[in-house]
Amino acid sequence: MVEQPKETIIKIIQVKSRKRITFPKAVRDILNIKDNDHLMFIKDNQPGVRIQKVTIEIVNSLNRMMER
Repeated sequence: MVEQPKETIIKIIQVKSRKRITFPKAVRDILNIKDNDHLMFIKDNQPGVRIQKVTIEIVNSLNRMMER
């Protein structure tokens, strides 16, 4: 039997009236999130969504070309 990875709750946040989410510092640190980074939201087979930091080279290249 394959052992499932243990899940760890980092923090629980509340969605306020503006419907925006502020990522807790602990999450930003784990994902190494910086200004202008891209995040991918992946729907799981279970009722949930995973968040993953992604590198989008095409977008970065286009942005650099437009700055010239």
